Amino acid sequence: MNFKSNSEVNSIPILNSSNYGEWVARITILLRSKDLLDVCEKPIPSDRSTTATNKWSKSSFDEISIITCQVNNQVFIEVVKQFSTNVHLIWKKLKEQYASKKAVNRGRVWMQWIIFAYNGDLQSYIDNSRMLMMALETINITVPNEFHSFSLLGKLTGDPKMHSYVKVLALNEDLIKDPELIHAKLQEFHDNSSSQQKSSSTPASALISESAHPQKITYFCLNGKHNSMPPCRNNKRKNQASARLSAAQALITGKQDLIQPQELIIDCGATHHMFNSLRCFTSLSKTPDIRVSTGDSASTLLSTGIGTVVSLCGNQSLSLENSLFIPILNCNLVSLLALSQNNIVIHRENEHFSLKTNNFGIIKGKITNNVMRIEYSIPENHLTTTALNPWHER
Repeated sequence: MNFKSNSEVNSIPILNSSNYGEWVARITILLRSKDLLDVCEKPIPSDRSTTATNKWSKSSFDEISIITCQVNNQVFIEVVKQFSTNVHLIWKKLKEQYASKKAVNRGRVWMQWIIFAYNGDLQSYIDNSRMLMMALETINITVPNEFHSFSLLGKLTGDPKMHSYVKVLALNEDLIKDPELIHAKLQEFHDNSSSQQKSSSTPASALISESAHPQKITYFCLNGKHNSMPPCRNNKRKNQASARLSAAQALITGKQDLIQPQELIIDCGATHHMFNSLRCFTSLSKTPDIRVSTGDSASTLLSTGIGTVVSLCGNQSLSLENSLFIPILNCNLVSLLALSQNNIVIHRENEHFSLKTNNFGIIKGKITNNVMRIEYSIPENHLTTTALNPWHER
């Protein structure tokens, strides 16, 4: 059996002093799939026949070949070299070296977690923190989930780009209870940021002047026609949006708000509808950054796109135009005033309400903590990933 040419082997990371948890999990899956795990975990039985023993030895050498290729020089010298003909002893020694519960080993792993720091690369931070937490679990170091979560967020507070987002996550009690939910929200933030960077990396325009004092070139709309060349005076800059979010709206502390996208919050103070996922939009255009006021003078939200969201609320189909895309928003907000230009009638009965508008008819929902919530879903034919289109796309 030729493993060296197998891509499965190449997917196993090189074992070093800090990634044993991930390494052993991956290589165990591979060996089990090849029916070779017993060869590692058990010595050669003395009562086997010569044929069976030869087959066992052949499998043992195959595994030694795999392990040798997937460890660094230090591990090879300390462990593999002295047991180069017995895979069972190699496997046992690796476990003693990196997964034992001895004080020295536990201290080594714990110190790695303590000195672990954020270096500006969020994806690397997410991956490495997961690997270190796996190492802690491997040697049975028990740390309360809340401590893990606050530690993950605390290492990010020095980054100005992450500060406001970290603050929102840290105030959510249900989210803090599970470090994996923190990882999921950080991954979502990273993916949204990467998507925005890719969409904004367009080729430089030939109209850019290289002089010391370049002149701004302005194109006007003439003869009743709109000139799509930026910056057009008719669409020079969007008005800044205002969302006077109360504490109950800006910092919704419920697990459903953060990890289930099937809920909308009715906001009576917002000037625009606001959504935190590209998947919600049927069309979306990149805009100059729109700063959204939250009522807290120390922090603002940043919208990078505007478009249309189509959602189903019960039997009602809502087409929400001029919706803002705000990646770090905790929950999706629907502006009460933007739902209708005319009359709006709200009827409340205990913990339920119905909202009647001229544009969409009657919308029903629930009230919890004095916040109006409506359940929604994205129509199947609109369930696609929308890319940010450049502003004034030509």
